[in-house]
Amino acid sequence: MATVADIAKACNVSKSTVSRVLNQDPGFSVAPTTKKLILDTAIKMGYRLPPRKKSANATNMQVARKRPAKVFEVGILSFTLQYGQSAGPYYSGILSSMVNYIEANGYTEQIHLRYIIDPSLAEFRGLDALVVIGKMDIPQDAPEIKKIPNIITVDYHMPEMNYDSVTADFHAVMQLAFSTFAEKGIEDIHFVGARSHITSFGTNEIRIADDPRLTEFRSLCAEQNLDFQSHIWMGEDFSTPSGYEATQDLLKENAAPSAILYASGEMALGGYKALHEKKLKIGKDVFVIGIDEMDFSRYMQPPLTTISINVMDTGKTAAYDLISLLEGRPFQLTLHPSIELIRRESC
Repeated sequence: MATVADIAKACNVSKSTVSRVLNQDPGFSVAPTTKKLILDTAIKMGYRLPPRKKSANATNMQVARKRPAKVFEVGILSFTLQYGQSAGPYYSGILSSMVNYIEANGYTEQIHLRYIIDPSLAEFRGLDALVVIGKMDIPQDAPEIKKIPNIITVDYHMPEMNYDSVTADFHAVMQLAFSTFAEKGIEDIHFVGARSHITSFGTNEIRIADDPRLTEFRSLCAEQNLDFQSHIWMGEDFSTPSGYEATQDLLKENAAPSAILYASGEMALGGYKALHEKKLKIGKDVFVIGIDEMDFSRYMQPPLTTISINVMDTGKTAAYDLISLLEGRPFQLTLHPSIELIRRESC
């Protein structure tokens, strides 16, 4: 049987939050959607819930509000809910922001969220919409998927499908990075990144594909007639160890690079270690920018200049997109959350 710790990991909340929700602590306040997520997860993981507590005046209360004419059943397929804390805080932040937007704008009674945890196609039956958060392939030809009228992908674009998508505009990200380096008089830019690992729902098979950051770096270099073949350094993934190893490979070929653009904050963190080991002064000998703002970016030495992809804005944009689809919008949209250059000492 699942434990409180198992449920907390799957929901990306603390064990105390799970415990107090499961034990129906009357003095504990939690968002209705978070409570529902915990209870749904507990049931699907086989946790035996305690008997439901009755309110002292429950028999005397009458529901005054009318039920909305239409309640939409919306599936949430989130990489974090499928793979727990190993997915990191990015996707859980998007989901939290999306749920908060739905609640803040008064759609709680009209939109019922079904968190998809079991790797079963039965989970998709009867949905009015599906929101896929993270790089996951869904079985598009399955009857259960084909019957869903509205599908939104977040942080993953499927151009071959007529799905809405909410993704960062990495062309604009690259333009911003290049122009920031150009202010320093630099055109000789190295890119440290990785390829995307796309997980298939239900099978956990991994498909490798070019990441849009890599694609847009190549494209912008080509537009400006810059050599990119010898300026791309690939890691196994977007992690800190991969950033360290890819930067070591770079430094073996070019002991004094002018500028490095890292595809993620974690890769930049690893890259810092490799640069420090070679006694290169970041922000003087080599200029560095990382894509995406992380909690630790400001505490790196020197603090890392980043191009921030706003997690909260991504969640709000996904919620806005969902609501407009449910209200009858007939055409497909690709929406881009805001980006921001956060200048620090590394560039």
